[in-house]
Amino acid sequence: MSYIPNSIEARDVATLVHMQTNLRKHQTQGPHVIMRGQGCRVFDDSGRDYIDAVAGLWCASLGFGSERLAQVAAEQMRKLGYYHLYRHRSNEPAVALAETLLKIAPVPMARVVFQCSGSEANDTAIKLAWYYWHAVGQPQRSKIIARKMAYHGNTCAAVSLSGKPDMHAGFGLPFAPFKHTEFPHYYRGHHDGESEPEFSARMAQALEALIQAEGPDTIAAYQNLIVRRELWVQILFCLIVQRLSELPTESVTIPACGKHLRHQTADQQSIDGLPWLGIILEKMKFQWKIFAMLIDIGVNTFGE
Repeated sequence: MSYIPNSIEARDVATLVHMQTNLRKHQTQGPHVIMRGQGCRVFDDSGRDYIDAVAGLWCASLGFGSERLAQVAAEQMRKLGYYHLYRHRSNEPAVALAETLLKIAPVPMARVVFQCSGSEANDTAIKLAWYYWHAVGQPQRSKIIARKMAYHGNTCAAVSLSGKPDMHAGFGLPFAPFKHTEFPHYYRGHHDGESEPEFSARMAQALEALIQAEGPDTIAAYQNLIVRRELWVQILFCLIVQRLSELPTESVTIPACGKHLRHQTADQQSIDGLPWLGIILEKMKFQWKIFAMLIDIGVNTFGE
């Protein structure tokens, strides 16, 4: 395909590498150019509008073209457009946002770690899991379990965590400590005559078998992001979670499934889950030790 010289399409093909894109096909097909957005809609260079159901890959959850956000951003850019938090440096907006997140967090958390993307948030979660087990004298707990077909990001660790072979091919990934259990898609994966509770039990049993095969004392965490497209999927995950809570493994990570899940700890304190919240639960002497991770709620945070 030929493009008008100096058009956005021609300049794109000549200069950009696109992630998650067939680059050879892109050379001939070119890009789909989005020019502006308003509310939940985006408009391409021909003027056609689209409902952007994924909110710009989840980064524009408040919509496009917000005058209120533009004014606040302009005011902050004039005052202090950016500053880091390394080496004891701080700034008021970072502190204020951390305070707000801690107030609205559904489980008590002590601190917030800001990251720039979901990939980095997951990398940080992995590092903190490894760091924790080293700190308590169990450095052999290095294996991270996730699910086949799960997507957790584009960095090397996040791709290893992801269960997508197309993302692993050509990169020597996943790294050795990352293991993958079954893909809990009832519609595509259930056996003939198998009910959803039976399917959930089979998924939990597959995870238990993997943990036992790898060695429970080598598992650092189990990572699972919630599929939120349909209510039945959330309920299905809750059934899996309820089964996982009964497994005799020493350490698992379970997802909270909106308000559909209420998990009772051994001391009868209840935890209400919210979407986008992963709770790492370590079962020790019938007690639950709780860590919490918030992922991609406007920004990416990790609390301890």
